[in-house]
Amino acid sequence: MLKFGTRTLLVVTAIVALICGAVLPAIWSAREAAREMSCRNNLKQVGLALLNYESAYRSLPLAAEADFMGKLRRSWRSQIYPVYMEQSSMFYDVRSSWDSPTNMRLLNGTPIAMGSKDGTTHMSTLKRYPWAFTCPSCESNMRKGINYVVVSGELSAFPKSRCVKLSDITDGLENTILVVESITCCPDWTEPRDLDFDTMTFEINAKEEPSISSIHPLGPLVCFADGEVYHISESTSATELKAMLTIAGQENVLRDDLIARGILRH
Repeated sequence: MLKFGTRTLLVVTAIVALICGAVLPAIWSAREAAREMSCRNNLKQVGLALLNYESAYRSLPLAAEADFMGKLRRSWRSQIYPVYMEQSSMFYDVRSSWDSPTNMRLLNGTPIAMGSKDGTTHMSTLKRYPWAFTCPSCESNMRKGINYVVVSGELSAFPKSRCVKLSDITDGLENTILVVESITCCPDWTEPRDLDFDTMTFEINAKEEPSISSIHPLGPLVCFADGEVYHISESTSATELKAMLTIAGQENVLRDDLIARGILRH
């Protein structure tokens, strides 16, 4: 027979295991809720920065600028960060390509000279994946690249050959997606690469193809052109998603209806 002390230890161990089994999922859920809220706030800040940019320049930026040879040289992200997100001085070299030695210093950990509000200069090393474009849940799971991208295409808010004004979005700002979350299209923040309307899949959370996707339990987050952020469900049809990504299709797909049906959730 087991001694009394050994039996007591086994009982205590079993109780501790049961408590851990009940508490640990709750802790994980609370942490994920906090990361999801942070992701939501980040994406909203990106959307508001784009709206502020549009207010200043009377149009949204190009998703990707090209040089005279047609090579893509600059992303929309480097046009809003850090000026429209942190109200800081621009440290991106607009005269050269994103992958030039000067701009690669923003990604490879080389210290760069940063100006301060008092006029002084100090050396600083930037994170390869700034908070502004990174989902905390993805970062905690050691995923590489940033997670907030746009959908580039002639029918979207980011055509490849021209800039769009908010007044061009005749489907309604509240019905048109501006920025999305993705874990299958993860460029560097300075890299001019996003989801492409013509080559992406319109299945939410597709694992093998470029898609709107995330690891949030409620689905990826998307930011509409009015600055509102919602989770989008895996049950979203391709027709509904395309309607939300186009700016002037006049489709009969309204955000309020999608919310009522559970396709979009706060």
